[in-house]
Amino acid sequence: MIIGLAGAAGAGTSTAAYLVERLGYARCRFSTPLKDMLRAFYRACGLPETEIERRIEGDLKGVPDPLLGGHTPREGMIGLGYDWGRERMHPLIWTSAWRGSAQAALASGAPGVLAEDVRNPEEVTEIHALGGVVVRIRRPDLVVGSHALEAQDFRVDATIWNDGPVALLGARLEGMLGRYERRSGAARDTHQRPTAPTRLAPPPWRGPFFVSATALPCQIFQADEITAPNHVPGITPTAENS
Repeated sequence: MIIGLAGAAGAGTSTAAYLVERLGYARCRFSTPLKDMLRAFYRACGLPETEIERRIEGDLKGVPDPLLGGHTPREGMIGLGYDWGRERMHPLIWTSAWRGSAQAALASGAPGVLAEDVRNPEEVTEIHALGGVVVRIRRPDLVVGSHALEAQDFRVDATIWNDGPVALLGARLEGMLGRYERRSGAARDTHQRPTAPTRLAPPPWRGPFFVSATALPCQIFQADEITAPNHVPGITPTAENS
């Protein structure tokens, strides 16, 4: 099973990816090669690894960086991915690299592959070519950037609204995965699931998670209780436009 996640910055794709990864999926990002390129640049500038990761994945990702001429690391990665990679080199440069990493992960025994950074139609096509599905994560009232990569004007297989607690997002993801895995005939091996808890847990950096039934817009389901995504409000299991 291969699943791609699409969503604007701040929509919750990283949180969704963590929840799916707990089921044993291998995370293969389209952006890994270009992020490694920017890491190499920062190493050449003499930055320690901790400072590099703050710029690539952490709290400095959206902060203007003098080493990048006042641009943010996020803008630098967009420039590498889109302006240099897809425009100057080849439109499929990143998808070709991703296909190799995804196939290697499946060959090594991973029950599935997760790409949490789908940004353009070519990546959707690549995931579909390998028999996968693409899900868009939406958050209400989220302001979307103006760059073409943030616009994400392409069709997806389903949309999940991230409009509640992390546990609710986990329940919706479980329902969606169950639907598509039954469709493909590749149900997950139950012994590969986390032994506890039975539902998808929130990421550890969010701390303990407690919720009352009255605080949720819908019921939180045990993983085995979900039979189809349309049983969980907030999932649109049909192709749609952004």
